[in-house]
Amino acid sequence: MVLFPGTVELLHIFEPRYRRMLADIMAGDRRFGLVCNPQGSPEEALPPGTIGTIAHVETVQALPDGRSNIAIRGLDRFVFRGYVSSDAPYRVGDTVSLLESSTEPTSDLRERLELLFDRAARAARQLVDDHTPPPTLPMSVPERLYAMAQLLDLPLSDRQGLLAIHDTATRAERLVAILAEAVPSLESRAARHRAASTNGHGHH
Repeated sequence: MVLFPGTVELLHIFEPRYRRMLADIMAGDRRFGLVCNPQGSPEEALPPGTIGTIAHVETVQALPDGRSNIAIRGLDRFVFRGYVSSDAPYRVGDTVSLLESSTEPTSDLRERLELLFDRAARAARQLVDDHTPPPTLPMSVPERLYAMAQLLDLPLSDRQGLLAIHDTATRAERLVAILAEAVPSLESRAARHRAASTNGHGHH
């Protein structure tokens, strides 16, 4: 998985090594590094330079058999520089902080992104007959873009690519490109779904 800064994800902890890691971080600052490992690639092959996110454990639901459900929030990004030797049963990495560039997207780019995201969100919700209000997005532009990326149904490679972009304006451009390609198909599927659910007569 890819964890975006400012977003919350739920994890199920069941492997013994991660149970140990959870105990260790809860005894410390409740933080650990989360890096997306490409599917089918061994952990030890994770290339230096991969971008990850610091995760803060917000809540822990301990289960009777030793497993846990946890909620984590993404904090700052980091660059993975390689593994370090450790007696811990889980991987320990050498990392360096990665700061976000302050380059802001233009108002035109932001407006286009908001329109495309609204269309994508509306179509996606129609496909699953979800009539609840859409989630409220953060006002801060960097956090807003990350929240959009989290809510979109994107391949892992696209999610990791968005995380790795160094400045906000370029991330907005990439989101616009992704949405511009995806929205027509989404809206077409949503229209077919509406027609099927109303038998073509405009009523249920």
